[in-house]
Amino acid sequence: MTLAEALGLLDTAGGRLGLVDGRVSVVVAVAIPEAAWEALAAHRDELRASLTAPREVPTVRLPPPAGVDPCDRCGSTETTDIAIHDGMSVRRDCVRCGRFSRFVQWYGVPRTRESMHTPGRTIPVGEGGGNLARVAGRKPPVL
Repeated sequence: MTLAEALGLLDTAGGRLGLVDGRVSVVVAVAIPEAAWEALAAHRDELRASLTAPREVPTVRLPPPAGVDPCDRCGSTETTDIAIHDGMSVRRDCVRCGRFSRFVQWYGVPRTRESMHTPGRTIPVGEGGGNLARVAGRKPPVL
């Protein structure tokens, strides 16, 4: 019997391998065939080496929760909103690295990811003239 077959039988029997005082320990819930015991005994050095070897845990990046956009640079999902243009616009930045993410509000108009990428969409100018006059701190001329 091969080691792989013996380990398969051990798994089916609810068994587990361990290391006690440098020796391979086998615990089973249900009896396994004598040939499986012989295969485990024949490969005890290989089993001991695998039990003492450092474990490599694969790194897996989980997908972000629904409705949360991860940072392009560092992958963080924590953001902070910063008011600009005297509170008329809101900029969203990454908390971890400070990278700009998007405008949550632009001159009083709420922005979503979808509205930012819709072709031909224009932002309303607002009352009392254009946005440029407000940014410059001037009142628009009365016509």
